[in-house]
Amino acid sequence: MDLVLSAPLQIPPRVKRMTDADFEKLLPEGDAKRVVAGKCGYCHNLLPVLSARKTRAKWQETVDRMYDNLLGIHKPLISLSDEEREYNVVVPDYLAKNFAPDSPQDSRVVSQWFLRREGPSHLNRNLPGTLLQGAAAKYVAMEFTLPPGAAPRDITVDSQGIVWVSETNTGKLGRFDPHSLTYRHIASPPGNDPKVQLNAVTVDPLDQVWLADDGPNARVLRYDPKSGEFDSYPMPEYPYPVPDNIPWARIGTLRFLDGYVWATGLISQRILRLNPKTRKIVQYAAPRGSSPFGLALGGDKMIWYSARIGNVVVRLNPGTDRLEPHLIPEERSDLRGLAADADGNLWVAALETGKLLKLDYRTGNFTEYTPPTEDSGPFAIDVDTKRNLIWFSEIFSDKIGRFDPSTNTFVEFPHPLADSDVRRIAIDRTNPNRVWWSSNRGDKIGYLAVVE
Repeated sequence: MDLVLSAPLQIPPRVKRMTDADFEKLLPEGDAKRVVAGKCGYCHNLLPVLSARKTRAKWQETVDRMYDNLLGIHKPLISLSDEEREYNVVVPDYLAKNFAPDSPQDSRVVSQWFLRREGPSHLNRNLPGTLLQGAAAKYVAMEFTLPPGAAPRDITVDSQGIVWVSETNTGKLGRFDPHSLTYRHIASPPGNDPKVQLNAVTVDPLDQVWLADDGPNARVLRYDPKSGEFDSYPMPEYPYPVPDNIPWARIGTLRFLDGYVWATGLISQRILRLNPKTRKIVQYAAPRGSSPFGLALGGDKMIWYSARIGNVVVRLNPGTDRLEPHLIPEERSDLRGLAADADGNLWVAALETGKLLKLDYRTGNFTEYTPPTEDSGPFAIDVDTKRNLIWFSEIFSDKIGRFDPSTNTFVEFPHPLADSDVRRIAIDRTNPNRVWWSSNRGDKIGYLAVVE
């Protein structure tokens, strides 16, 4: 455990996260308050709005960009109605008046910032106030700093224990050898557009590395570690006309399942299936406004995905294109990672409600579990299928959690430092006690290893 001894001795109590209703109360009165709360608050909470400080022109750019998203996600791309055109003027005026560059920050809003510009309020702020006990104390945490600006978005581990990461800012594939502690960049092949935007990454049973270049190039890449060569698979065009400034190929998750490469189109509202042998990509339309994110193969051999905004876990039958939604009990859960356990049941992380949910693929029934840390922010999920242990990241509490369904017990392992911003995780199949993580904003990767 990396305890910063130079920090103040008294660790402050953890700040409770505000609800959507709390954020709405902090919005100043005005003609556009209802619109901001309703439209902006539909896709995300209002913290980014309350925190931002921009000029009128910058607010207009933001509103235009968000409206493009809103139109593309929630309704057919048609001309704005008169009412919406008015919103497009009134909303930037309201935001510029109340959240200008020189507007003071509300201390209640600052307390909610996930990552503070000046660093964490206390370097040990998410550590427990007492010494760890029992299983929670039996682990080792390692952290590795990557070159500045790497921004490792996603992470995966091959059958040799080699770690692969997608560098969002550089457009390069990163390879980390934990045996020699060496890290190297691998440049992506040139695309039609010079901007390479890597996101999701996974490996197949032959240790071929698959990654999504989900920016303007809209392609899936395959990297062969033995030959050092890439292959490129262009994604199908989106079936609707779209604005030029929106990354419509945006891939939430990439998985190699049942011989195919599967991907969730987070903004393009579709599921993609790539056949590596024929190079053919088939797309399955998801309901507009659902924003598919996590992806898994259930015990019924069907594809299941979680929907961020739709608040559902959906069963996709690739043979019939039929979608069968399963509604989450709590509204606005903001579903993220999804994985199947050893029995083929689905586990999903609910970011905003702080829950871990199990979906029985046979009955469609949900069972809800609450981690020990309140409002911990479950995000990514991976499963140790040999022992049927559910691992998940907690981005609001700087922890990685483990849940044992056989005993209904949680264990939470704190990260060494505050504001780790751990999102994606991957179990090392060569050593299931080791769970790797990536920190997109922190330019870091690392692992925790359970000591038995």
